[in-house]
Amino acid sequence: MLRFVFGFGFAKATSAPAFPRLPLRRFARALGAVLLAACALPALADIPAVERNALIDLYNSTNGDGWTDNTGWKTAGSFSGVGTECTWYGVICDAMQTHITYIDPHDNHLAGTLPPTLNTLTALQHFNVSNNQLYGDIPPLTGLTALQYFSVFNNQLDGSIPDLTGLTALNYFDVSTNKLIGSIPSLAGLTALQAFFADSNQLTGSIPSLAGVPTLLTFWADNNRLTGNIPSLAGLTALNSFRVQNNQLTGSIPSLSGLTMLVIFRVENNQLTGTPPDAPFSLAAGNSQLCPNYLSAPSPTDAAWDTATGTADWHATCSAAPTVTLNASAAFSSPVAGATLPNLTLTCTPGATTVTPGSIWTVATGAACTLATTGGTTPAGYVVDSTSFDGPANIFTNPASGSFTAFTVPAGGTANLNVTVTLKAMPVATVATAVPTLETTALGLLATLLALTAAARRRQHG
Repeated sequence: MLRFVFGFGFAKATSAPAFPRLPLRRFARALGAVLLAACALPALADIPAVERNALIDLYNSTNGDGWTDNTGWKTAGSFSGVGTECTWYGVICDAMQTHITYIDPHDNHLAGTLPPTLNTLTALQHFNVSNNQLYGDIPPLTGLTALQYFSVFNNQLDGSIPDLTGLTALNYFDVSTNKLIGSIPSLAGLTALQAFFADSNQLTGSIPSLAGVPTLLTFWADNNRLTGNIPSLAGLTALNSFRVQNNQLTGSIPSLSGLTMLVIFRVENNQLTGTPPDAPFSLAAGNSQLCPNYLSAPSPTDAAWDTATGTADWHATCSAAPTVTLNASAAFSSPVAGATLPNLTLTCTPGATTVTPGSIWTVATGAACTLATTGGTTPAGYVVDSTSFDGPANIFTNPASGSFTAFTVPAGGTANLNVTVTLKAMPVATVATAVPTLETTALGLLATLLALTAAARRRQHG
């Protein structure tokens, strides 16, 4: 793999221009004009102390005394005086010599860690320490809003990629060929980014959305441990090279429609499924690769993919997705007479199956499935209190809700899935009985007495 690192040479004039011979009066007038003009220009100033300290921190933390070239950094064993920083090897300042804009001691035997004070260089535009012996973390880059070029390629850095939020000038970012862990940070808002290299590390998690990077030309994240789907590439009309091979990516390959500048497309050695999309006509012959994966043929443009992959059959090294055998069983937490267990509904991409408890079915490794219960009978006086799903942790993500992905199980493996249904009895309905009070009892007796008196009178007059 080649990396092209562009250096820029700067030369200073070391000889003063010869003044023409002039009569004394004319010379005095000319000298006065020169002095006035000089006074009209802003005076050169030293760089801020915080920037000088950041340079010294970089030197000390990377064993500057052992650098291949450290010209200008020290004089007689001590750091050179204030005002000399812009002449130190690998350092360039702005035109007025007031801020450091460029640090590039690449391939210079730097050994150690990068200092946390790097982000105090607020005018820094270019930072390149590739091809050295650096380890540890990449320091925070927050606040480096002028940063355009950042490369730590080919070291032994073993931390994570720092947050890139706010680096709106960033054009080139290369952290590849290290030992970095963690995930790729959000690239949203990096509207100037053209090249992103994070390949050959130990990164995990998913590939972030690329929708906010419309200028992207190159994206390399191959040879990591990335999972999840390949994000949409829609709108990346300048994309030239896309490499995510040798990861653990699942799902289908997104549409490549509109990517008229795409020359290289590498996605092999993942767990991708489905049928490849149309191949862009811009793909260079032999520079792309789709398999090994679990991709299906034919594709809409088989001949174009044959050409792009440089093979007679692009699908020749792809295979069917391995399967997982799931043995489903269901039970009540406590037996209840008259209750029957529900059926299990397995919904996968692709396909859906309804099975009864105790059945066995196969699922393609990498398929995203959801398990739910349907049917079953509950006797009178009972209701379903809860239904829980349980299975091996490496298969079932969030098993309590019945959702799982089976991509970690090897082909031919068997896994048990247990469904537990808990019933609870409904409370027995009760009828409220009124308790008579003394008042209601007296009124009742009075009514009875009046009724008897009335009946006696009727008999006397009858």
